[in-house]
Amino acid sequence: MCSWFTLNNKKLEEELKVKIFDRTKKPIELSEMGNKIIVQAKKIVNEFKKMDDVLNNKKEVLKGQYIFKNFKS
Repeated sequence: MCSWFTLNNKKLEEELKVKIFDRTKKPIELSEMGNKIIVQAKKIVNEFKKMDDVLNNKKEVLKGQYIFKNFKS
């Protein structure tokens, strides 16, 4: 495991105040809380992708040529 990964991981664990990895096992495994964090992170990523799709679709709707006519009422 590279030191960049280890340092960032420890910072994240400190920030969240939980152990994400069980370092007593070889190879290192996700802890129970680490597994829960991964599940939530996947949900967040999926929701972000949905939001991005909505924004991209909105941009597509706004593209093109629009013709406005003056209607008499």
